[in-house]
Amino acid sequence: MEPFLTSTCLQEVKQKGLNIERLTMDGDSTTCTRVKPSSFPDLKKSNDKNHINCFSYRISQNKGNTHGIKTSLKALSAHVLNEHSSCSPTW
Repeated sequence: MEPFLTSTCLQEVKQKGLNIERLTMDGDSTTCTRVKPSSFPDLKKSNDKNHINCFSYRISQNKGNTHGIKTSLKALSAHVLNEHSSCSPTW
């Protein structure tokens, strides 16, 4: 599912005229294999295990708490972009 969603999103971004140079993700090579040959032959991949661990941590720390999961995942999206105003001090 991840390769399909990533490929679809990248195609939509490209259609809007934006150039994608780097894809930061976990170590899954299936996504890059599916995306690169089609429309992004120069796409570079960066591994980011730290944010994958952050994702897992947020899910496990909020087990059974849908509001906590939702809040944590919204903060994680901004966190990846170095915006920490929504991050909890306990993280």
